[in-house]
Amino acid sequence: TLLILAVSHPVFDADRHAPLRGPLLIVVDDGWGAARGWQRHLTVMQTLIDRADRTHRPVMLLLTAPPADGGPVRVSSLMPAAQARSVVQAMTPKPWPSDRAAAIKAVESINRSETLRIAWVSDGLADDSAHDLARSLQTLGSVDGFADAVGALPRLLLPPPAVTDAARCSRSPP
Repeated sequence: TLLILAVSHPVFDADRHAPLRGPLLIVVDDGWGAARGWQRHLTVMQTLIDRADRTHRPVMLLLTAPPADGGPVRVSSLMPAAQARSVVQAMTPKPWPSDRAAAIKAVESINRSETLRIAWVSDGLADDSAHDLARSLQTLGSVDGFADAVGALPRLLLPPPAVTDAARCSRSPP
């Protein structure tokens, strides 16, 4: 019996913390900061979509990096989990930063007649815009955040300070 249970991959109470009604909104930081942990982010998104599929909830996606065509950041329409799964599988991080201010405007355009279950797959880069986006998302429903561990976060290396010829001349020889 145990062997049969192990092979069948049962799911026990997988959504005990999630409301079983209302659409799922997956917010994804898909700018350069997400590239390092992209495979882990895809796994999280697939798991979230699988849960929505099991509970027959539609899914919306909000990608925070502007699209390559220069269009605005916007929330997708409601889609079945199977379609969301296909969209997520085709996603790749963009080589420019996320625009969370634009994502906030997109959140404000969402019909607020129904409480959403929200999952934010973050690149982990924390700034004022991250806090503002989190507050905006909380107006729509409960928010679960997913980010890489601190040691796995992207690093931004700044160029060395510029040294002028005058500064070089003022140094004493070795």
